[in-house]
Amino acid sequence: MKLITFLFSICILLTSCFGYKSIELTSSEIIVGKKYKITTIDSTKIDAIIVDVTDNTVSIQKRETQSEIPFSKIKTIKKNKFSFLKSGLLTLTIIIGITGIALLYQESISIPIETQNTN
Repeated sequence: MKLITFLFSICILLTSCFGYKSIELTSSEIIVGKKYKITTIDSTKIDAIIVDVTDNTVSIQKRETQSEIPFSKIKTIKKNKFSFLKSGLLTLTIIIGITGIALLYQESISIPIETQNTN
C-alpha cells in the first residue's frame, strides 16, 4: 500500500498536461512572460516565452536565444493553458495501470498448495 501511495504522489508531481488556446494576433491579448506556441507563415512551430510586444513585432526567448518576429510572419499564436482534466485522466490511468500490474504480479508469484492423495 505504501508503494501505491508513493507512486501516486510521483504521478501527481510529474504530471503536467497542457493544452493550447488560439488567440488573436493583437498586442493587447498577448501577455509578456507567458509561454506561447507560435506558428509562422512557413509552418515553423516555436514554443517560446514572450519577452516584449510592440504594434508590429513580438520578441521571444527560446532557451538562451532572444529573437524578434514581425506579426506579418506569424500565422497563429496559441496560449499555453494547463488542463486539469488531462492531468487527472493521465494520473488515473497510470494509477490503474500500476495497480493492475501489481495485482497480476502478486497472483503470478503465489505458490499453489498441493494436496496429497491418500490412495
